[in-house]
Amino acid sequence: MKYALALLCTLLLATTAQADNPRCRAEFEAESARIQREAMARAPAPGSDTRTQQQFMAPIHAALEAAAAKARACEEASRPGPGSPAAQAAAAREQQCTDTANREIDQLRQRLPTDKPGFEQQRAYREAETRILDARMDCLRRAR
Repeated sequence: MKYALALLCTLLLATTAQADNPRCRAEFEAESARIQREAMARAPAPGSDTRTQQQFMAPIHAALEAAAAKARACEEASRPGPGSPAAQAAAAREQQCTDTANREIDQLRQRLPTDKPGFEQQRAYREAETRILDARMDCLRRAR
C-alpha cells in the first residue's frame, strides 16, 4: 500500500517536473505531501483485501490528480500570453540562441577538411558539435 501511494505521488510529480514557476511546483509538492501524510495516517491494515485497498486509494488518486491539475493551471497562468511583449522577447532570445548555434556549427563545418577526414578529426568534430548543441539547449531553456 505504501509503495503504491509513493509510486502514484512520484508519477504525478513527474508530470509537473517541468515546472517553470517555482511557486507552482512548491504548492504542488506541499499539497502532495499533505495528501500522502493524511492517507498514511488512515491507511487500511497491511494484508487487507484488494477491494478495500482500491476503495481507499480512489479518493487519494482523485485528490492527487486535482493537485496536479491545479499545478498545471498555475503554470499556464504564469506563462505570458502569445503576442505579449514578454512572449515576443522570449521568442527573440530563442531565435538568438538558434542563430548563434547555427553560426558556430557553420564555422565548424568550414574547418572540417573536405577530403576524407580521419577518425580523430571526425571525433573532434562530433564533440564540438555536441558541445554547441548542448549550449544551444541551455540557452533556449534560459530564454523561456
